[in-house]
Amino acid sequence: MTDLAAVEAAIYDQSFRALDEQARVIDALRTRAGALVAGASVATAVLGGLAGATRPATHARLDPASWVAIGLFVSVVLLTLFVVTPRTNTALAHHPDLLVRTYLNREQPVSLGAYRRAIAFYNGRNFDANARQLRALDATFAVASVCLGCELVVWLWILAS
Repeated sequence: MTDLAAVEAAIYDQSFRALDEQARVIDALRTRAGALVAGASVATAVLGGLAGATRPATHARLDPASWVAIGLFVSVVLLTLFVVTPRTNTALAHHPDLLVRTYLNREQPVSLGAYRRAIAFYNGRNFDANARQLRALDATFAVASVCLGCELVVWLWILAS
């Protein structure tokens, strides 16, 4: 194997490792989003239940602060649903049929070096596109986390007053 072929192989392998790492990051973010919803559900059930139990029976209706807390809970759920919903435009692999048509079904098949360079190039483009999506999902998760924190503060404020 020549030096150029070794470099091509290394770049090719690295391009797939980068996409694999992105897939792991997306899975971890979805797992954290699920844990966030579970925490929000428990917090709303416990603190909302306590807030309702401490209210006199004549005031059984929800006060505005309770509605704010419930709205924050709904926000957490909707934002995390956005995070965990699979994206159809996330590119983590290449379709084999497309690869065969593009690189083999020609009069002159593409060399291994040219194939590796092309796939590494497209993996890089996919990595950049996925990174933009990942930043948006990360920001959405951060907003959902802030909503949960605000919800807890509102429930505790209701209980303290």
